[in-house]
Amino acid sequence: MRKIALILGGGPGGGSYAAGAVVELLTALERVRTADPPTLDVIVASSAAALPAAVAARALVVNPGLVPWIQRTWVDALDAGVLLDPGRPDRDGLLASGALHELAHTLIAGDRAADDRPSARFGGSLQVAFPLTPVRPSGAPVRSALFELGTRHGAGDPVWSRLATAALAASATPGLLPPVRLQGRDGTLLACDGEAGGDSLAALARALTARVDRSTGVRREAVVVEPRLFAGSEPSGSARSRTAGAGPLASLVAALGGTDPAAAWHEEALRQDRIAALAGLAEQIGELSGDLDDPRAVATGRRIGALAEEVADRRVARGETSRDGAADPGLAVLDRDVERISDDPRYSAAFRGVETRAGRTRLAKLIFILEEASGMGGQASGRLHAVAPPADRPLAGPALGGLAGPLCRAWRSHDFEAGRRDLRRALAEDMLDLPGEAAEASGEDPAPVRAGLDTLPADDRRRLDRFLEAEVDRWLEAVRPGGLAGTLFGLGRSGARRRGAAHLREALADLRI
Repeated sequence: MRKIALILGGGPGGGSYAAGAVVELLTALERVRTADPPTLDVIVASSAAALPAAVAARALVVNPGLVPWIQRTWVDALDAGVLLDPGRPDRDGLLASGALHELAHTLIAGDRAADDRPSARFGGSLQVAFPLTPVRPSGAPVRSALFELGTRHGAGDPVWSRLATAALAASATPGLLPPVRLQGRDGTLLACDGEAGGDSLAALARALTARVDRSTGVRREAVVVEPRLFAGSEPSGSARSRTAGAGPLASLVAALGGTDPAAAWHEEALRQDRIAALAGLAEQIGELSGDLDDPRAVATGRRIGALAEEVADRRVARGETSRDGAADPGLAVLDRDVERISDDPRYSAAFRGVETRAGRTRLAKLIFILEEASGMGGQASGRLHAVAPPADRPLAGPALGGLAGPLCRAWRSHDFEAGRRDLRRALAEDMLDLPGEAAEASGEDPAPVRAGLDTLPADDRRRLDRFLEAEVDRWLEAVRPGGLAGTLFGLGRSGARRRGAAHLREALADLRI
């Protein structure tokens, strides 16, 4: 049984890239025709990748015919003519959030269609989660919006409207898009992108898959789409590995960057290496110790049992597990974990040569002790696959402070095709062991682009200038005094507008987010 967890990151400028990767993965999975096809059962996304993730969920559960609309939306529809229209009355950030809200609810919470049917790669249950940073009430802990979707959630179910709203909240980046109001169990919450809170998307996905992955026979694949993974040449964790440029605007973007994607990826890959090493060590113990399988080795069994009970008691004392009203909570914990370890496919090789019940129990207790020592106890394992552009092929979307994508369709198309290219490359190399026809080329390798003010087409440059001047004019109107002072203020307003727009343009020129 193969299950896929899709983890989508990328920051405010990575939406088109994430959308391309989503389309490539869903298209490839639809082509699989095997007796044991993989199913996509977990999607975790943040920032600009949250909306493509929500549309992917709708395509899986309700209608895979939505997949082509992902490209039409992130390449054709999300244009500066809509998102950077200074005349829209509902603009409350640099981008027009009202236009984005209309589009999201149309795609994710639309009405029933005659051809509605679940995707063949929908296994009956799909968990979708977005990390969020609460803005109000102040002091609220960072939390996530979690949805468990099943076959009962057809078109028209209220869950789709809630999913769209949560995805919009996860997409909200201070300055670009305003926070979104959500209705939760504890009341109303104003929230924005959870990356600012430093949560690891991989950790959130791991929490969602843990229960399922303890089942016998589950083979987990985790696909991590993170366009910033190989960006920059400075050490991961530095501000400039997330943003170029200097000054207060660049510092603000760096502060909002949240978890360093390269560091998070390294941490998760290291965790998987430790789990693999633990399984290998467990196998060696089973092969090397003849006493384990000898029913007469009573003293050996007692020593192992006493040490395992001591470890279990420490876990209970630390509050890491529920007491469940058991007379001996430590022994209850040990019994549960011995059963779990005995059924865990990772340890099947270790148990292969152990024939007696006493031997299997002793080996399971030894593995329990090793898990405690390594810190990997009960954690799910699986194959991790990074999908990211090469360092020498940067995306266009993060340029100009995240405005490059809305400004230029060619740049959006480049990033979308880059997402498809990199997901396709992972498929072809080793990612999911899909049949050859599922990994066939289904897109193009876009030519490299250099997104910046000097390469912005003339029409788009004029549109940016008009937008920046309108923004400065809006700010000037907000601070305009009354009376004679207001009259004098108005005389210099035209020059102030031009100078302010020029300063903004200069700040955006080298800023990547």
